[in-house]
Amino acid sequence: MPGASAPGERSNMENLEQKAITSVEVADMVGKDHNKLLRDVREYITQLDASKIGHTDFFTESEYTDKANRKKPCYLVTKKGCEFIAHKLTGVKGTEFTAKYINRFHEMEETIQRPRTALEQIALLAQGTVELEQKVDSVEQKVYSIENDMPLFGAESDELSAHVKRKGVEMLGGKKSEAYKDKKVRQMVYRDIYSQLKREFGIYDDDGKTKSYKALKRKDLADAHEFIDCYTLSAYLQEIICDCNAQIGMDGGACAV
Repeated sequence: MPGASAPGERSNMENLEQKAITSVEVADMVGKDHNKLLRDVREYITQLDASKIGHTDFFTESEYTDKANRKKPCYLVTKKGCEFIAHKLTGVKGTEFTAKYINRFHEMEETIQRPRTALEQIALLAQGTVELEQKVDSVEQKVYSIENDMPLFGAESDELSAHVKRKGVEMLGGKKSEAYKDKKVRQMVYRDIYSQLKREFGIYDDDGKTKSYKALKRKDLADAHEFIDCYTLSAYLQEIICDCNAQIGMDGGACAV
């Protein structure tokens, strides 16, 4: 049974409904139980699809609300579909059905061609405006998703990396500090900043392994810079940096905390 349709799909279905009748109405015209007609239509669809002709010009899956207010399956049957069914009928039944569906489609065509009242025209314009707004909203949401969920651009990645290094230098006590000059200690601080950044913004792959900081989503970039500004060293790293800088009596960076 069909689910909820998008605005464009609903519009297409409404256009089709103006050019088709339901299988419920067809069943009433031919004096046949609707469930049996559904079974026949499904068999016709199988035959049409198997012959590569396709069935959408004849029958389209739909639904209707019965007297008990329940949603039930049905088909929209086009004029071609009615002709198809008529050829399956013989004798008086076939003749009567042909006359009935021809009259029914003629009535539908007259209704479509009849000049609309002012109220009908206003209703159509309002409906068109709503559908247009829904389409615009959908496009805007897609654009927002593309712009904000995509990874960082190259310049943005470089800017973030430079920020990490500046913060690291500050924590180490400046570029003249012994802690900064010690490559191993320096790398430990940089790695810790990146590690906390990835953990804070969930930069992991499907297996739970951390990815490059470049995989940060663009929507999180401003927050990531703020996070770096607020970064603090662990007690373990503070002790290492203080010990390293104290070797020549320096006082700065983490030791000043």
